[in-house]
Amino acid sequence: MFHDQNLYYKFISERNYIREFDNYEISHKKTAKSLVPWDSFKKEFNDSHNDVKEKINELDYCIIKLLEWFKNDFFNWFDGIKCEKCGCDCIFLRCKTKPDALCDEFYCHNIEVYNCDDCGKQFEFPRYNHAGKLLLTRKGRCGEWALTFAYLSHVFGYQIRIVCHFDDHVWVEVYSENRAQWIHCDPCENVFDNPLLYECGWNKPSTLIIAYGMHEVRDVTWRYTSRWKQTTELRRKLFNEKLINKRLNSLNQLLQKDLSKDLIENLERNWIGEVTQFLRMPNEEVLAVDPKALQCRSSGSIEWRLCRGELNSKNLKHSFRLDDFQEYLSKSNGIIIWTIAYDCAKDSYLNSIENSEKIQKSIEIEHWFNGCFEAEKIFRKVEKDWKMCYLSREEQCSQEDIGAVRWRFFLAKHFNYKSIEIDIRGQTFDNASIELEFIFGSYRKQFSLNTIVKIDWNVLIDKINFETEKFYFEIEGKLLHGTGNLAWQQAQLFRSKLDHSGRNDFFRVSVYFD
Repeated sequence: MFHDQNLYYKFISERNYIREFDNYEISHKKTAKSLVPWDSFKKEFNDSHNDVKEKINELDYCIIKLLEWFKNDFFNWFDGIKCEKCGCDCIFLRCKTKPDALCDEFYCHNIEVYNCDDCGKQFEFPRYNHAGKLLLTRKGRCGEWALTFAYLSHVFGYQIRIVCHFDDHVWVEVYSENRAQWIHCDPCENVFDNPLLYECGWNKPSTLIIAYGMHEVRDVTWRYTSRWKQTTELRRKLFNEKLINKRLNSLNQLLQKDLSKDLIENLERNWIGEVTQFLRMPNEEVLAVDPKALQCRSSGSIEWRLCRGELNSKNLKHSFRLDDFQEYLSKSNGIIIWTIAYDCAKDSYLNSIENSEKIQKSIEIEHWFNGCFEAEKIFRKVEKDWKMCYLSREEQCSQEDIGAVRWRFFLAKHFNYKSIEIDIRGQTFDNASIELEFIFGSYRKQFSLNTIVKIDWNVLIDKINFETEKFYFEIEGKLLHGTGNLAWQQAQLFRSKLDHSGRNDFFRVSVYFD
């Protein structure tokens, strides 16, 4: 009667690995405390300005810093295996499964097997479900990331849940005592309190999202959807709500059978309060979406994310628009410069406008791809050993592959312009090269890396028919050539130190007004 009903009911699992946290050997807890720079998080909060302390308390601040540290400095994403013998990318062959009774002490139910087509050597990637072991391996996909981050949060005293999306993603919820609610935390993305990210940014429909706590299993789908009616109708087609609730009630009774009456009543009271937060007014059938929820997925290779449909095509067609500052432009006189700059170490764009009184209005956009109109075979490489980062071709690319990236900038016709200035920094090695081109309608101008190019508006007036041309310009970069297996790495855009202070903008486009 219900489409794929067994998949949804089986999705609510009895396995709950966070319940094992307190059964780990004491050495794992000591390891966790020795790895995390918790004292520096607390010191940073104590040294922060009062306006920061008015918005957030120390515990919430520290969990945000833990997310940042975990993503940038500690855990690594597993995209595949390179052959130890010949350096080639191995191909996924199969997955070996183990029944519970045969699992090792690290709860490894599945082992991925990879094969090198060149030499025939095989490699294994065990999918551990033990955070203590993962503190040592420090690699995995979203399941390993979530479990390890949850354990670190637990060690430092937070209440935590592991949250599983039916469409194959896992993250964490941390309870905020200050806000008296569960807060969405995604360590893979370094994201805090952005629950609409998956539905609006990754194109994942909110069908069934289950949170696993120490003593409870809850359906928290409604925290993660902006479209209440649409989600309700979709769930009705996919499964029977009564059977889902029956399954949840059965598991909760099992989890709580040894708890005191007071603790059970407290859990139920908290759940009623949480459900109250999910309730929507009739006029809130569709919630307004914060722009931060529209970002694409950043973890995993672009090819892998595209296959999963988690790169929002709308975001890959981003254009910077002067009209983004329309309200400010209507109130301000004497605009002199519009600047778009990208800092690779911070992985963020700063889109700003300044008037003659040096008053700025700015918009920040996180992640390099969220500011691109088009990108192909490009990714952001982070060298943790050398503490450097840059945009390059993807790691599987050969010297014949071309990496391409394009940015688009819309002007407004009712302004007088003076010039456009472009400054793009980078580095090439061996015979690799980077080609850069400015495009405005039929006018095209090639320019060099590490050279400031200035285009006078009068030149454009002579070359372009503004009545027929669309009023935007583009900058295109192509990464080419190179030598050997590391050809992909030998053309680097925006090469920057990871640990610099302040902004370090190695991509800067400035439009000057007359």
